[in-house]
Amino acid sequence: MPLPSNFQTGRVDGHWVDMAGAPAAGRVTFTPRASVLISRAESIAILPSVVMADLVNGSISVTLPATDDQDIVPVDWTWEVKTQIRGLKQQKFNIRVPQGTVVQLSLALSVESSPGTTCPATSWSDFGPWLALR
Repeated sequence: MPLPSNFQTGRVDGHWVDMAGAPAAGRVTFTPRASVLISRAESIAILPSVVMADLVNGSISVTLPATDDQDIVPVDWTWEVKTQIRGLKQQKFNIRVPQGTVVQLSLALSVESSPGTTCPATSWSDFGPWLALR
């Protein structure tokens, strides 16, 4: 089953080279900090999963669920990013991925980790059977 039609995304790009300009090798892992994502329009619970991107010619380009999508509960959650690039110390930080944007990892500022917040007009009880997943 595909993601709900109202599910918005953003893209994360990154590029690494060594001092000689040769493409770096490694992996970037994205872990959602929200425990469950719920499409209010379609009453579907989306179980977050880890997204792994291996560097290809030193680069990644990954489309991820947007962290500010007003049709998804919670809203304003974050992605934990872990970089494992050969020759560099492992880095771990949090980012937001606004809908319709491209986040450049080399320019991204780390933000405080957040599981997100529910919208004021939404009650968890509106989600009936999904309440147990929260």
